[in-house]
Amino acid sequence: MEWVNPILQIKKRFLHVISNKLSGNAAQPEDGANICSEGRALSARKNEHSLIVYLLFAVQVILTISCGRAVIPVVGIVLCAVGFIKGKTKVDLWIFVPMILYNVFTCAASYVSHGNIRMGAAYAQLIFPILYLVLSYLDDGDLRLLRRLCIIWVAFTALFGLAQFFNRVLVHHSVMRLRGIVGGPNAVGPFLVIGYFVYLGCMPKEANRTNRIGLWFWKSIEPVMLTTLALTLSMGSFVALSVGMIAIFVAMMRRDGLKASVWYICRLGARVCIGLAFGLLLYISVGRTGKLWLCIPMAVYIAIFTLYWDKFDRFLLDHKRMAVLIAASGILLALMAVIIRPSSTATFLERLQMMRNGIHYIAANPLFGVGQGNWQGLNMYDADKYFNVSHIHNMFIHTGAETGVAAMLMLLVITIRCFIKKKELFSRASCSAFLFHSMIDTAFFITKIPVLLLITAFEPRSGAKTVKTAVVRALCGVLAVVFVCNLYGYLTTG
Repeated sequence: MEWVNPILQIKKRFLHVISNKLSGNAAQPEDGANICSEGRALSARKNEHSLIVYLLFAVQVILTISCGRAVIPVVGIVLCAVGFIKGKTKVDLWIFVPMILYNVFTCAASYVSHGNIRMGAAYAQLIFPILYLVLSYLDDGDLRLLRRLCIIWVAFTALFGLAQFFNRVLVHHSVMRLRGIVGGPNAVGPFLVIGYFVYLGCMPKEANRTNRIGLWFWKSIEPVMLTTLALTLSMGSFVALSVGMIAIFVAMMRRDGLKASVWYICRLGARVCIGLAFGLLLYISVGRTGKLWLCIPMAVYIAIFTLYWDKFDRFLLDHKRMAVLIAASGILLALMAVIIRPSSTATFLERLQMMRNGIHYIAANPLFGVGQGNWQGLNMYDADKYFNVSHIHNMFIHTGAETGVAAMLMLLVITIRCFIKKKELFSRASCSAFLFHSMIDTAFFITKIPVLLLITAFEPRSGAKTVKTAVVRALCGVLAVVFVCNLYGYLTTG
């Protein structure tokens, strides 16, 4: 095939000459060489983008497994090196600038109260602006590839969680809410919810059935994620999933009209109900009967249904009334979840008391807050109930209480900007679900969860402005120095 490249070069040169003739420009002898050099440059840029895609995917995997105090600075230094080498970019300044200011205010609050910036969430959240900056070097095709890679990773974490659940039941004879690579149940839940909406946004078109094995693999991811989500028994994640579906319905209604939106959301709701029902039935079968061996026939049943999930989806598409009926059964699933975990109602009321307690501390010190990581200690000795958690279950109130009003306002600006931008349908759904969960739980402060949202749902080049190379390199240099200092401080003092 060595003869192909010369022929392609001649073809490009011929077309370029014809184009110049038609436009009235004289072709230069070196035009063919220019075209070839442009092609090589384009190929080199594409290879660089691919490397960034795989780097960001590796960052997601690493931070999912560990967000340790030695890991964050190392990852941050690598990302700073990428930004320093790449230079000029286009980024949405209404998100990027408030994100930087948010980090400045949180680090300042940590320094004022502790004499360093290694306390609380500020240490880990320094990764956000540099991650957002590196993400801006990718085009739409690269972002789609990155999202698909992240979906495969989320599916793997779901499978790992299922394997862990069966191991605990069959080997250790213990039935507990599902944990996994991500962490506890209230971390796995929002992680899977965000992954699920990203998955919906990357679903292959119905008409494309040429690769049946690939299509089957992609379809089978859905029941696995939903079953695993159900086993977390995370009520906040269940409601966040509903909020994301409502966001899809509202956006589709504006775009496609009421009728098409109702049928789609009923079909989606039916799939969600069946997937969640698998997990709840599996939990009940071993948790309430005491017969742990029942998990084996349940696992076989779920596996068989997963094999025919694509046919089930087509059944819902052809029998719309059945889709409505199954979707309506979601009310029964909600009641079942409350019965399995009756403490959820009391927990929700306790979180409201926690938020009221946090508002009191915002008023006490609005400039720098009470300091990173200090709220729990103060709550232990104040007049209110002691909640025995390290974060207030509301990202705005906790940020205001520990780092001050300025940081809270920057966080609010980023949130508003995310929702007024013209975002892809399912990206808006994942942002809505994450926002709701962060308003009633601590998803925002579990670094691996906002990192997944940032990589899969944010669109840095939408509404973007150019940032010059000198500015990018100065920022990357400053952040790299901060990461190096944090790493040195951790290694020397802990």
